[in-house]
Amino acid sequence: MHQEGEWKLRQHGLGGRRTGRKVHRAVDPDTHQIVAEVFTGNDVHDSVPALDLVKQSGCAIDTFYGDGAYHSWDIHDRLQEQQIDAVIPPRRGSVIKQHANCNADPLLRRSQGVEGASWLSSPLQR
Repeated sequence: MHQEGEWKLRQHGLGGRRTGRKVHRAVDPDTHQIVAEVFTGNDVHDSVPALDLVKQSGCAIDTFYGDGAYHSWDIHDRLQEQQIDAVIPPRRGSVIKQHANCNADPLLRRSQGVEGASWLSSPLQR
């Protein structure tokens, strides 16, 4: 009898955990040109390089399009400070956050006003 993993080790040799790299790109929706890119490892959450992409692009940005990985308070707050509109769907399972001083999460409330997957019709998704 073999314990868990021993057979695989005997058959295939040492098998370490795979590590990968991710590339994050900023694309101009009008020209479809890549204006910035950041490489990260598997241990970095997708939302972390978002602001680096905005800085690295070096051009005026009116609207930031992103998937649910970029739906965070930090990203929304920073984009709002720079007067950039964020088109980011809420993550799966998002719920309206209740505060003592407000009635509902404005990010989720605003996204609920947009029907289902209509954000997919953005220029980047065509």
